[in-house]
Amino acid sequence: MNVASRSLAAAAVAASWLALLVVVALPDGAVVRQLQEVALVLVTTTSAVVTLLAARPRGPYRTVWLLLGLGLAGYAGGFVIQFWVTAGEGGGPGGLNWSDVSSLLLYPLAYAGLLALARQRAGRPDSGSVIEGALVFTGASAVALVAVAAAYPELLTGGVLSIVYALAYPVGGFTLLLVTLTGLSLAGGRLDRLWLLLLAGFGLMTVGDAFYGLAAISGRFRYGTYLDVLYTAGPVFVALAASTAPALGAAAARQWRASSTVPAVMTLTALAVLVVGTRTAVPPVAVEAASLSIVLAVLRTTQLFAQGRALERSREQARTDELTGLANRRHLLEAITASARRVPPSIARPLELLLMDLDGFKEVNDSLGHAAGDDLLAHLGRVLRAEAPDCLVARLGGDEFAVLLPRDPGIGGPALAARLRVAVAQPTLVVSTRVVVGVSTGHAALTGPDGDRVAHEMLRRADTALYRAKDAGSGCVSWEPGMDAGSRDRLTLLSELRLALLADDQIEAWYQPKTDPRSGRVLGFEALVRWRHPVRGLLLPGDFLAAAERVGLLPELTRIVLAQAVDFLAQLLPASSGLHVAVNLGAPDLLDVDLPATVSRLLAAHDLPARHLRLEVTETVVMSDPERITATLLALRAMGVGLSLDDYGTGLSSLGYLRVLPVDELKIDRSFIKDLLTDPACALIVSSTIGLAHDLQLRVVAEGVEDQPTLEALADAGCDTVQGWHTGRPAAAADILQALLLPRPRPPVPLPAVG
Repeated sequence: MNVASRSLAAAAVAASWLALLVVVALPDGAVVRQLQEVALVLVTTTSAVVTLLAARPRGPYRTVWLLLGLGLAGYAGGFVIQFWVTAGEGGGPGGLNWSDVSSLLLYPLAYAGLLALARQRAGRPDSGSVIEGALVFTGASAVALVAVAAAYPELLTGGVLSIVYALAYPVGGFTLLLVTLTGLSLAGGRLDRLWLLLLAGFGLMTVGDAFYGLAAISGRFRYGTYLDVLYTAGPVFVALAASTAPALGAAAARQWRASSTVPAVMTLTALAVLVVGTRTAVPPVAVEAASLSIVLAVLRTTQLFAQGRALERSREQARTDELTGLANRRHLLEAITASARRVPPSIARPLELLLMDLDGFKEVNDSLGHAAGDDLLAHLGRVLRAEAPDCLVARLGGDEFAVLLPRDPGIGGPALAARLRVAVAQPTLVVSTRVVVGVSTGHAALTGPDGDRVAHEMLRRADTALYRAKDAGSGCVSWEPGMDAGSRDRLTLLSELRLALLADDQIEAWYQPKTDPRSGRVLGFEALVRWRHPVRGLLLPGDFLAAAERVGLLPELTRIVLAQAVDFLAQLLPASSGLHVAVNLGAPDLLDVDLPATVSRLLAAHDLPARHLRLEVTETVVMSDPERITATLLALRAMGVGLSLDDYGTGLSSLGYLRVLPVDELKIDRSFIKDLLTDPACALIVSSTIGLAHDLQLRVVAEGVEDQPTLEALADAGCDTVQGWHTGRPAAAADILQALLLPRPRPPVPLPAVG
């Protein structure tokens, strides 16, 4: 159904329910009773028809609405038989009327439909979701049994069949509500509009069925009361859910994350049943159900503690460079920040950092191979640690090392740099070959407070000085304010970039597909910026992006890419309505208070739903100004835009930030993916991250997938989405659209593989 027909269907269901409410309020009489019967049949039949119509188009919810619609059809048929088919009285199984047999079809079919909905929402449920679902089921069952015992004590002396037949509708209503809560837990506790409608409908229906049971036992039940409105709430709200159901995975910003709340409430409820059982008589089966619920709660708590310990171990491993055993970039940034906070930098106690880059290392790699290069790096890591025992030595990647000096006036950065240069220059035996490498060093000293970005500022200054040292070949250069302008070539490139931002044909967004690791289906694309330089040709982000950010051009660059991405999305959706496009944002972008309004205007110009746009931020970006950036992210999330935490594991990873940041996706950095099959530590980090993310109801994306075995390992680990050259290389928008719009034989034609 389209939007207009969905709205019409919802209005028809609501109008029929309102008509029932009106007629039950009329004074009793023969004509009124006939109107009440017609109204009951009308509201249940309309609900069944609307729900079955929602199952017509093929989609993720088709089975759900088909099962629920058939159950509602049986429920409506029961009223038709009751009022207008006299042969329906008696003769059914166990002495039930045929009208009851038809109406009771609602319950088993609705159970199946609700569980199908939970599976559709959760995908393949993990062990934690299954345990929580069983916990909710047993805890709610215990409460329901105690409630039944209190309301119908005379029935508990009979057999099971007699209880079920006498309490068919009350038990059915309780169980419907119970299965809805269980399904919600299996789906991760994401209580959005669809689940809210189902819970409200079955909650009201349960109340109506309970009062119906009491009235039926005492012989006081009759049609034409407000009970008719209550027990038809279930069909009505199911139909409303079917006619207004959001797309799968949509409306994340409006979800209440109840994944821990529902199991916690059921655990406390089970404890209450056990306490009540010590003071008064309750059915033994209720005590058994409550006891099992407590056991499941203990099991789930133990599982969560184990996951937490594994995550802490993996987090510690993620702070260490795997090749050399030294600290990595994240560890270094944390140490700089902690040192500056512990003792503010001053002239007497400056904060000093050395950034070192090996000279001649590329020749070792080219001549002896990367394995020999790795051996040399590991050896040099040991040398640096031995020569600077009181310092924090880190490897930042490639052949780049850093040394954070202790806050001790006894030794200065330049003097230590000279000593380390001598130690590194000693001949080293690698693969039976004596090699000698040099080192260029950039030195930065901070002698006063520099705000919350002290770690990044220190690295920036040391990096600027390192560029000068490599250009001059002078060994060690200390940072000075005049160095920030950079070299003439970088100035020329920045000038050309400013002109390119004003042109219409130089800055381009290319797109890399993001795919399902199990089916290979394309789920979306990530926008990657390219600069079609009129002289230098096609430039990749590494050639100009850092320079653009350094001089404040990043917001304008992002605006162009964002506009192109939204335009691409508008052309993409008619070909495949389930896709999304992701765009990376930097700190300057997120500090722009007008960013949410800009995004809103771009989407409105193309009449695009916000859920198809996904914005990616890194941990480092968030740490630059957590308060302001989080406020911007919340504003974007409120619009319905998807948010992704990019390069997870390489920045200042914090479990606290995962708790408060309004993201719905984690992207595991490629540095962990490339060695997934060969390094147990990487495998542990990846699997722990996936488990944690899923427990937090976050999707997981793995970037840098370069081969089939890695793809299969990620699929087995439960990763939701992958991207990399193995699954699709970046390509221009026109090439992707042409590939998607052309007729595609089986197997599908791959997207153009442009590097």
